[in-house]
Amino acid sequence: MEVKFLFWNVRDRDEKVIGKVLDELLPFDIICVAETKISDAYFNKHGFNLIYKLEKTVRGKVMKTMKLYAKTNGFKINCVGFYGNGEIIASLLEFNKTKILLVSVHLISKMSVNNEEKKLKMATRCRNFIETHEANHNVNGSIIFGDFNANPFEKVFTATEGLFSIDLLKPPVRRINKFPYFINATISQMGHFNYFKDGRKKPPGSYYFNNKDFDISTDLFWNSLDGLLFRPSLLQEYLNGKELEIISNTNSYTLYDETTYKIDPAYSDHLPISFTFKFK
Repeated sequence: MEVKFLFWNVRDRDEKVIGKVLDELLPFDIICVAETKISDAYFNKHGFNLIYKLEKTVRGKVMKTMKLYAKTNGFKINCVGFYGNGEIIASLLEFNKTKILLVSVHLISKMSVNNEEKKLKMATRCRNFIETHEANHNVNGSIIFGDFNANPFEKVFTATEGLFSIDLLKPPVRRINKFPYFINATISQMGHFNYFKDGRKKPPGSYYFNNKDFDISTDLFWNSLDGLLFRPSLLQEYLNGKELEIISNTNSYTLYDETTYKIDPAYSDHLPISFTFKFK
């Protein structure tokens, strides 16, 4: 059974802006949208059910919303927990006596906390949350995806007390096996201009940063903030599916201009990502 995923931080856009793009990206089985103003009615029209809505509030005012939708074709999915102020949703995906923990994230922004240690503390709390649910539901296969607001080389992912993860293509060594770890599929998508089979340039990340606060000595223009982690027990299911892709355009819409190397802000400041797991 194939399960197709889409994640997109849509930066407070609604279906009037995003809907036509999503129409051309479908079909998917599970969709998570962050900073969304897209109505449930849009997704209901396409056969999706709302699994959970998580709102980030400041002094009682809703600032950001993350929603998880699913089509229950051959599986069932239920929210089993959430954490933080609109940051993490945990759901249980079940089929054929198999249980997978899905964790959708929209972690704290670099704009809010530009401090490695504070971000690492958040990653530690996220890891503890995941491990608690893995134990509570007797799960050893977990998929974590969304907007991590961190690049794969940052402490969030490289420290053992954080979301400790390794490159998809790098076999684990003895010292790594001492710690529970994830495989980080995002690493292969960052840092250089790859090419699609039809010759189009792939963007070197999912987010382009260049505002008045940009510091050329420390900041990167291109960042891989949106990504995918999974437990090594699911490696074959990932390889049998479709690898993580940063979506740059559809048949009718250009989200990323490969001549200017910029993301079109009319849609969002983030590019969507997709991936597929093929389960037995």
